This record gives sequence, C-alpha cells and structure tokens, in this order.
Amino acid sequence: MPTQYTRNIFTVASLADQVANQMALWLEEKAYEAIPISARGMYMDAMAGELEGDLSHKHTAMLAGLGEIGVNTLLIHPRFGPHLMLVSIVTNAPVKPDSPFKESLCLRSKCLKCVTACTVKALSPSGKINKLKCAKYYRQQSDIYFETWGLYFCRECRKVCPVPK
Repeated sequence: MPTQYTRNIFTVASLADQVANQMALWLEEKAYEAIPISARGMYMDAMAGELEGDLSHKHTAMLAGLGEIGVNTLLIHPRFGPHLMLVSIVTNAPVKPDSPFKESLCLRSKCLKCVTACTVKALSPSGKINKLKCAKYYRQQSDIYFETWGLYFCRECRKVCPVPK
C-alpha cells in the first residue's frame, strides 16, 4: 500500500497545482499579479544541505487561520486533521486576511504518537524534524518501490494522529 499512497500524493499534488495555476490565471485576467507555488515545491540547498521550499504552505495556512502546526510538523486542521495537500498563490490582489489560528489541536507531550510511529525516528517530541534523515529514507527505496522510482512518502505520523477527534 505505500506505493499506492505515494502515487496518490503525486496525483493530488498535481491536481492542487492545476487548481493553483487556474486561479493564478484568473487573477491575472483581473489585472492582478499571481504566482502559484507548487504543492511539492521543495529543493535541496546544496551549500547548506537543507531541504527548503520557496514558501512554507503550512506556516502560511496557519497564519491564514486554517490550522495548527503539530509535533508531526504538519498542518493540523480542526476537521481534516493532518490529511491535507497545501498549495499557495502569491498575489497583489486585495484580500481580507483572516486571523491566525490560535486553538490547540495537537496534544503535544500528552500524545506523541507521531514521534513513536516515525519509521526513521526523524521527529522529536519538541516538534522538530530531521528532513535529511526523512528524505534519505524515502528516496532510497528503489529496490522495494520501483513503481514510484524509489520514492516512498511515509504516512505513519498522519495515520496515528488523533485529530480530528
């Protein structure tokens, strides 16, 4: 099933990117500037050895009032928990901002199921993730996950998260 999950991640990310592109084009038709930021837009900074994206979707979503970043380092939504695919659009269109999310959804030290479930022990109880450790694991599975070119997107922390209740 991990291969199917990885295929689904590719599919959903592609669909999210298509929606963001269409929305950006619509905004441009209205004479605004708009840049869609890909759902899976992560790269490795060769000099620093860190995985980064052009924009943190989860931090942006938290500031937009959509949820909280949990110990699993994922955005946790009150209704959907950590089961989201995020994409962003940077624009100069006038939008009314929402308030940042202030509720506490993640049980943090009272739970830590995500930390325990992490296959490669890349999550810490303080909510930090060793991105390189995680990436090395899911990029070195070509002997097992040949259908997805060796890529394997782990979902263990998502599966065990008790939110939503």
